[in-house]
Order: sequence, then structure tokens, then C-alpha cells
Amino acid sequence: MERGAWSCGVTSLLASPSSHTDEKCPAARQMPRAATSNDVDVVATDRLAPLGRLRQLWRGRPISFGPVERRAQWKGNHMRITISDDEDSQHQVEIGPPDECPVCHRHIEAKFLELVIYNPGFANPHELQVVFQCPSHTCQSVFIAYYARLGLPGPFAFGGCRPFSPQCDECSAEIKQLSPGFCEIFQQAQIADAMGLHQICGLGYRKALEFLLKDYAISVEQAQADEIKASHRLVGKGSILNAYITDRRIQAVGERAVWLGNDEAHYDRRWEDKDVGDLKRLLAATVHWIEIALTTDQYTKDMPNPGS
Repeated sequence: MERGAWSCGVTSLLASPSSHTDEKCPAARQMPRAATSNDVDVVATDRLAPLGRLRQLWRGRPISFGPVERRAQWKGNHMRITISDDEDSQHQVEIGPPDECPVCHRHIEAKFLELVIYNPGFANPHELQVVFQCPSHTCQSVFIAYYARLGLPGPFAFGGCRPFSPQCDECSAEIKQLSPGFCEIFQQAQIADAMGLHQICGLGYRKALEFLLKDYAISVEQAQADEIKASHRLVGKGSILNAYITDRRIQAVGERAVWLGNDEAHYDRRWEDKDVGDLKRLLAATVHWIEIALTTDQYTKDMPNPGS
């Protein structure tokens, strides 16, 4: 167990912040610390059996704690956890439990299981890890919610949950058939985005856009497939968007999506007032107009004009 962590009967898996994250991935370690404001007032009763004696290093010297029990109480949308030891000393922490399961994403009233307190001490902790369980019968996942105190004294702010299963937008059947590569890359970019990897998700969206535009251009100009695949120019004179795609709506949004996608790959940004959110909206617009073009072409082919 890590120095300075005081654990209420939790297994060693949950004993330190680094035991459940990859030390080689700073983004994974930082995410639980990214506190958002979700402060508290709080409190349902679940009396837990006393736990065995705990032994922990505190500032270099061993300290023993007697039998401990925890009670979690609900009041409205908040929870108050009371910790008692064998010396009749009681301390309370108040938190705002997550109202959505990070695995199945259902709206839930999370079931409290365990609590881990981190430095600087038992009475005034700075950080908490609280173990909850999803009550949904089809999920039942156990997850950890992270909290950080905004100040002493002060409320705890919710900083995210682990494990976390990102929700990704599904591609339509038309886009899946047109460009399976786009769908795969787009989904991976969404996962990076949801995990807070904002410095790299833009590159994923930019790569997905290139696959989409090239696959659509090949569907329009199949005889030029080799030239389209070999081309490194998406915008400008003689580019994919100008030479092989004639729909002006796709050209307009696709070109601007490429501009912002390039900004995500370069040191200097040309469009300083735009960000990944704008890139995602332009990418969605590009997908939208391509879907309309594909649907129009398909019905025009399936239902030729009887009078022609």
C-alpha cells in the first residue's frame, strides 16, 4: 500500500492511485484528477461489519488502526459516509455519487461498497476513491469513482470513474459499406476523445476523414481508383475534393474539415479560433452530405424515370 493512503478494508488492487493505472500513460493517471464541479450535501443506511486491524506507513513510521466500520447514508442526490474506529472517533466525508454507470451508461443509484482515503490524513483527506456497483441486473459492474477536495475545508469534486467504456456513434449502413476503414478509425478517434486524449484524437479524425473522402471519390470515379489512392492532396487544385468529387456541399464542408484536421497535426494552428469540436461538426456534416448523395444515387438507379 502506498505511503500515506488509509484504506477501509479494500484489497491491494485499490490501495494506491498507481495500482489501477498504467504509469507509462500519463493521460490515464491524470484523468481521475481532472475534477469537475459536482459538490455535495449528502446521505441510506448500510451498516458494514467491523474490519480487521489495518497497518499503514504514515510519514515513515508504522501506525495501527483499530476495528473500523463505515456507514453510507443518502439524502437527496448526495451521500455521506461515516467512518468510525474503536476509539469512538468518527469522521464524515460527503460526495456526489455518479448517477450514470461508466460501463453500461444507464442512469443508476450507485450501490456503495468501499472507500479509500488519501493524504494528508484521516480527518481531512485531500483525495478519495469510492467503490460502487451498478445495480442494473444486466450489468452489475464494479467501478471506482475519484474525488478531490477543492480546498480545506471544502467539498469534494467528482473527477471521473474507472473502468470507463466510451459510447461511440455508429456509422450508418451506407457509410459502413462505402468505407469500413473510416468507421474503424472514426470509432478509435472517438474512444481517444472520450478518454480525454485531446492532443491525439484530432489526428484520428483527420485520418478518418481522408479514408472517407478517398473511398467516396473511388465510388464516384472507379476507373481512377489507383490515382485516388496514391494522391496525397485532399484540397486545392487537382486534389481529391476538386478533381473527383463534384458535389459542392461535400466540397465545402470537406475542405474546411481538412483545414482543421491539418491544424491538429501541425505545431502552429492556422485557425486559432477553432478546435476539435469544430472538426467533429464539419466531419459530421461531410458524412451527412455523402449519405444524402449515396441515397440519392441509389434511388435514382433503382427507380429510373418511366418516361425516359
